[in-house]
Amino acid sequence: MKKLVILIIVISIITIISTVSILLLSRPDKNTERINSTLYQRFQDSTYSFTGKSNNFEFKIGRAYLTDSENRIYLDDFRQTKEINGVESLYLHIYFNNELSGTYLNTDKLNNLNNTFDSLSFYEGKICPNNNGECLYSPFENATKDNFKDGIKVVIEYCLENKTCKEETFKLSYE
Repeated sequence: MKKLVILIIVISIITIISTVSILLLSRPDKNTERINSTLYQRFQDSTYSFTGKSNNFEFKIGRAYLTDSENRIYLDDFRQTKEINGVESLYLHIYFNNELSGTYLNTDKLNNLNNTFDSLSFYEGKICPNNNGECLYSPFENATKDNFKDGIKVVIEYCLENKTCKEETFKLSYE
């Protein structure tokens, strides 16, 4: 009888642990919430969908929407894939036709492999800070379906504790 009670307790504990593990694994994480964001939803009919990979980094979301009347681009889900000793900061540089469209800084979650850098994402559409019709120039405004793939360049620069910085250009893969 004692053996039966112990067996039931052990089976119950294993069942509880298994159930909790399944629930935790199936719970939406921060990345899933980001992917389902309103901004991401605006790119369901993208002209181009792509990802990027460099020696030590990757991004999993790249979308461009290009029409005669509107251009939008969205890059997100940047991650470090290999450990780099002494990393202090990351800079994301986006170029179009060799003109800088934007630079973003990240100093969080360095060498925390395969976790998304929350502060690294890039969105650009028409930039009009005031509603008076004045818009800021962006190199991305000149993107077309025909010149997009040859014109875009995504670069990550990482700076080390010894104050040296290195750059890696992402190789883009289109879906």
